[in-house]
Amino acid sequence: MPCAKLIWLVYPETANRHLEDIDRLYRDDSSMVLVFRNKEAIQLERPQRFIDADREQVIRARSIGARDDAGSRVSST
Repeated sequence: MPCAKLIWLVYPETANRHLEDIDRLYRDDSSMVLVFRNKEAIQLERPQRFIDADREQVIRARSIGARDDAGSRVSST
């Protein structure tokens, strides 16, 4: 049982998380050792801010791709 308590105190919830989410969690709070104090680290659902960040990244990538496509169209006459 002591091992289970240690895991609960130190390891963040990884279900429904991307590896990048865990990385961002520790980058945002580098002093975090005991994760049970951080609501995002222990909740079962993926935090909304990570979902929003992924959506923004996809939108940015699409807009950059659209600009690259428009710039690469050259008429071949």
